[in-house]
Amino acid sequence: MRSAFPLALVVALATPACQSVSSRAQEDFAKKYTCPDDRIAVKARPDLDPTQAFVGDASSGTPSDEVKNDPARYAMWKAARDAQQEQDRSTYSKYDMLEVTGCGHTQVYGCYHRIGGQSRTLCYEATSDK
Repeated sequence: MRSAFPLALVVALATPACQSVSSRAQEDFAKKYTCPDDRIAVKARPDLDPTQAFVGDASSGTPSDEVKNDPARYAMWKAARDAQQEQDRSTYSKYDMLEVTGCGHTQVYGCYHRIGGQSRTLCYEATSDK
């Protein structure tokens, strides 16, 4: 019986390693603030809503009085707003929210694994430095 070890080794070597979201956030933070890794702490923040962190209330808004007072125009405005909110939720639902602290700074990141083509982990600053 042949061992599956050589095949497993080839697959493992040929498959690109996917960086964890926490290590990517730590790497980005270290570069931004010139902060050594041993001074950085990364904490998952599942309590933060990615859509709220990136878009906020931008897609909620209120229509003008002119649109509000015209039922057909208001329905059209509401449908467009609802579609935008759904698109935002879909876009940001894959993000893991992380809080990174170190060297006197705190930054919240939204990170996700991009799959396809060139698979990689991406992080974006979700809120400004505190």
